[in-house]
Amino acid sequence: AVYDAQHCIRCHALASKGNKLRPLDDIGTRRDAAAIRAAVTAADPKRPGLNARALAAKKKFAALPPAELDALVAFLAKQKKAP
Repeated sequence: AVYDAQHCIRCHALASKGNKLRPLDDIGTRRDAAAIRAAVTAADPKRPGLNARALAAKKKFAALPPAELDALVAFLAKQKKAP
């Protein structure tokens, strides 16, 4: 619900729906929950090249109520590569 409410589909894709340039279908395979949280909130030091629009969106995510941010991270962490 948080993924939909925050319009994550504008920048990312799941199940081939959304922006296919940044798919999240297997993000839970590639990153653990802490790394996902850091990426969502722009706290990831490995991502310094984000544009102003992306940084603004990530600041918005960092300001989400803790329960919503936790739910978004948990949802993304469950996105595993299909066997």
